[in-house]
Amino acid sequence: MSSLEDFYALALTLSPAVLTLIVFVSAWLEFVFPPFFGDSMMLFGFFLAGQGVASPTEVFIAAVAGSVLGSAVAFLVGERYGPAILGHLSWKKKKLEAPARLRHLFERYGEPVLLVNRFIPFFRNFMIYGAGAFRLRLLPAMLANAVSVIAFVGMLMAIGLWTAGSWAEIQATFQQALGRLGALVLLALSALAVLALRRSQPETSVD
Repeated sequence: MSSLEDFYALALTLSPAVLTLIVFVSAWLEFVFPPFFGDSMMLFGFFLAGQGVASPTEVFIAAVAGSVLGSAVAFLVGERYGPAILGHLSWKKKKLEAPARLRHLFERYGEPVLLVNRFIPFFRNFMIYGAGAFRLRLLPAMLANAVSVIAFVGMLMAIGLWTAGSWAEIQATFQQALGRLGALVLLALSALAVLALRRSQPETSVD
């Protein structure tokens, strides 16, 4: 028996409480210590739930709760330490305009972007820290992020429970779905950014 088969056999013996705890901690770590592989752990939790190890509802609640609490910690850490880091960057490089531009973007578009944050490749791991650093309002930011989390965990649940096949096939389905959704989200955000940029430019009159 291979090590992977040994691990799978061991995972099938987990109690529901232990599995939901692992899912909760993994979801929490995903936000607090990016890029921890919390997505894969949550997906594996739903895969095991489909094998009868735990209730899918319990795994769903654990994944959402861990994600929401983890994002709250990341927001507060960003709020506490982010401004000092950004100020240091601005002081070290006086011509650096990125912090000011990012602040403007977060203030104007931060909460709407958080609605789809979990589907944004790579940057999703740092958006919550940025939301705190640029002093977005805590409650609206967390509510927007919670919507994104619920949608994302729902996708994991659907793939983990209803994709027929092995764990490797389920992982492949997840990566494919995340890649397509991420591309669509990035395309939509890029289009909105271009539109906003055009609207912000002053109109030139022709005499």
